[in-house]
Amino acid sequence: MANACSGCAASKACRCRVRFRGTCRPSRRRRIRRDQPPPERARTRNHVWTLDFVFDRTLDGRQMKILSVLDEHTRLCLALWAGRSLTGSDVTRVLDRAVAEHGAPAYLRSDNGPEFIGLVLTEWALDRRCETKYIEPGKPWQNPFVERFHDKLRDECLNGECFVSLAEARVVLESWRREYNEIRPHSSLGNLTPTEFATRPGGADFATLRLPLLGNPIQPPIVT
Repeated sequence: MANACSGCAASKACRCRVRFRGTCRPSRRRRIRRDQPPPERARTRNHVWTLDFVFDRTLDGRQMKILSVLDEHTRLCLALWAGRSLTGSDVTRVLDRAVAEHGAPAYLRSDNGPEFIGLVLTEWALDRRCETKYIEPGKPWQNPFVERFHDKLRDECLNGECFVSLAEARVVLESWRREYNEIRPHSSLGNLTPTEFATRPGGADFATLRLPLLGNPIQPPIVT
């Protein structure tokens, strides 16, 4: 990392989180509107998985695209996978690995990006009897869990790392994902970790979340 920051050379103290090639790379936090709830809210584990991308760069300046997959009810980060460019086929491969470990979701929530609305992911969901739920264009607050998660990911991981390669980024991201799931307690889960919350006696289905159920929740699937 550079010792001097060209963007803050005139300042007494640089408030940027990371200095990237001598240029400020400020920490950016997106405000989440709280006046409107998401269209639906998960009630059980594997009820709703949410998908989204966040972007970063390696030291050579090349773009890195990171797919995150979250279980909305337990807050478990089921996958965090980086690539140069991720297609619908890449998304389904990541989902296949998550399903093999955690089981299939009843619903997938995402924005209207081409990787999520394309034929590949649509057929994948149909084959697994999984329904897709898209947020309205220009309304990221309808997907608040992934927005909050990406704020934490950027502040605690991406803004503190300068990745030499894509392979290094994948190792660091997986290590951070495990720490997020298994070590750090979440106030919204009663100060349990997502792993503890998901595996508590009686299952996560009957635990009380701090956030209220708002909107018109999706009805959980009936287990026979």
